[in-house]
Formats: sequence, structure tokens, C-alpha cells
Amino acid sequence: MYRVLFVGTHDRFRSKFACLYFNAMCIERNLKIRAFSCGFDISLDNRRLKKSNPALDYLGHMGLLIEEDDIRPTQLEQVFIDACDKVICMNMEEHLTMMRKAFPEQVKKSIYWHFNDEFSMPPLSTLPLIKKEVDHLLAGLEVVA
Repeated sequence: MYRVLFVGTHDRFRSKFACLYFNAMCIERNLKIRAFSCGFDISLDNRRLKKSNPALDYLGHMGLLIEEDDIRPTQLEQVFIDACDKVICMNMEEHLTMMRKAFPEQVKKSIYWHFNDEFSMPPLSTLPLIKKEVDHLLAGLEVVA
């Protein structure tokens, strides 16, 4: 099975949305591809965050129902990078420096997108753009799958 890892800062918004939407589309298309998501900085406070999640809200608006366990953030570790065929960091400006510091051998192997976090750009502006990029990624992977 082909595996994609979406990496965000806190694994709550951008990477989580990309992962959940990607997997929903793979299941719908019967593809043997799955995605996972992790974050560079998953603090205890982020795990306990119970406020509304814009990624979940948008997925629900799209008619995709997600289990609450599927939104729990995961700390990025080398084992997750090693287990995946493709690593996509959600924001080059933010994550390239983090990747260089934590996983220098992975820097050139990773793909870097350009989606700002929810604090600098409204989620309802960002999520449709992430959806479009995931659709583009899936189209390319369907050809090789």
C-alpha cells in the first residue's frame, strides 16, 4: 500500500484536513493508498483542545462524517517518515526550518506546499485551496496506482 504523510505544525487544521479528505477520496475511488498526518509540535494543550475544528466543520459541510478519534493530533517522529512513500509539509516557510532542525536527512525528499495556518489566514479561505491541491495529488497518484 502506498502511504502519504501530511505534516503540519500542530496536526489540527491543515495536515488533518488534507489527510482526512485524502483518505475519504481514496476509499470512494477504491485506491490502495492511505494518508496519515502528524505535527511538529503537539503539546498536551493541543491534544486537549476542544474548541471547534475548522477542518472537521468543512469536512462535515462537504458531507464527509469523521470519527472523533480520527482528529486526535500525532507528534511527528522518524518512524512515521520512514513508513511513508511521500512526505508533504503544509507550509514551506514554516516547516522547512523545522524539518532541517528535526529531520535534516528528509529535507530534500519532502514536498512543501504553501498553506498558512489558521491564525494568519481564515480557514474557510485555506481549506478549499488544500482540497484542490489534494485533488491534484490524487489525480497524479491514480495514474501510478
